[in-house]
Amino acid sequence: MDYRVEFNVSVAGSPACMPAVTRSAVGGLICAFSTRWEPFPRGGELQVVRSGDGGWTWSGPETIWRSPDPRVTINTCVGMMTMRDGTILLPAGYNIVPKRDDPPGPGGGGEAEVIGMYDLGDCARNVRHVHCLRSGDHGQTWMNVSVGGAPEGGGMMRFGRVIELRSGDLLLPAYTHFPGGDPRRQMSGFFRSRNGGWTWGPFEGIDAGWSSEMNLLELRDGALLAILRGMPGVQPGRTFGMIRSTDGGETWTKARPTVGVQGKMPDLWETPEGRVLMAVGCEGNAKGSEIYRKRDRRTFNVLFVSDDAGETWRRDVEIPPMDDVTEAIPADEPSMVPMGDGRYYVVSQVIDRGTGRAGHPVDWDFYFSLQGTMLGPA
Repeated sequence: MDYRVEFNVSVAGSPACMPAVTRSAVGGLICAFSTRWEPFPRGGELQVVRSGDGGWTWSGPETIWRSPDPRVTINTCVGMMTMRDGTILLPAGYNIVPKRDDPPGPGGGGEAEVIGMYDLGDCARNVRHVHCLRSGDHGQTWMNVSVGGAPEGGGMMRFGRVIELRSGDLLLPAYTHFPGGDPRRQMSGFFRSRNGGWTWGPFEGIDAGWSSEMNLLELRDGALLAILRGMPGVQPGRTFGMIRSTDGGETWTKARPTVGVQGKMPDLWETPEGRVLMAVGCEGNAKGSEIYRKRDRRTFNVLFVSDDAGETWRRDVEIPPMDDVTEAIPADEPSMVPMGDGRYYVVSQVIDRGTGRAGHPVDWDFYFSLQGTMLGPA
């Protein structure tokens, strides 16, 4: 084991989910989060909390974006980054998901019943637009910049941290969704900015063969590493796929599975020594409901390490819950930030799975909170 847990603290209480964390140019930690896990139930907003003591204590939440339209949900996840000039960029999604005209009746229970109330397949009525908030004063105030909308007949989903290439280009990950449409149009990719995030070019799709959550990392040798959720045809389900680019994202290699790494919403960093770290949410699960069935597990957020630029991975340390008896456990969407001296701060989405629950209740947004964990060299 290369890392150990130094401390665990509460970052934000319910409802708080889908975190994104960064360290400002003056050393403070800022964590942004959504108040809805999905673009529904409606009314979710974007909030931030701050820490000035290295993540030990956190301020109360401050809302930085809420739409006056009650149908709109604002969300983010593993996206915030402090640029070399100190500007903080925070990607976010502006979403309207209509309710179904013929929702299923009660009886299905849990997550399936909640999702069934909303029509994710009606792209004509879905609104999925990507924005990027920016702050030039270390997260005190924010400006909203529109990035791009969904392609015709499809949806645009957002996941992944903005990265700043050595060339100065910024890449903001996203992915498309075409229910029942041409699979050749289903792509992960990114928006590119050549002027510090003030304006963004068109969506640049990556022809990896499927579309899902993706995170990007520029390695020390200048190559780009991309990790995508759920490589098709690979078992167990939710095994990640890995692709590379040596020309700034213009072309990419054929996808390969990350053998032994299975889960959701990966976050990536490279240490100054060249080791690649990947925090994985819902680790070891092919379906989200497995966090309720695997009662022997006390966490599903796990750190993996690679000493060969992502070719192979080794399981390192689990992110533990706050105590030995709680059922509010780290379950998904870990977001990391380097703290110096080999230490990394991880904010995890915590799901309170209770003692008898088998899935999310209708008021599922009130069962999510955030936990902070400091990892240091073992």
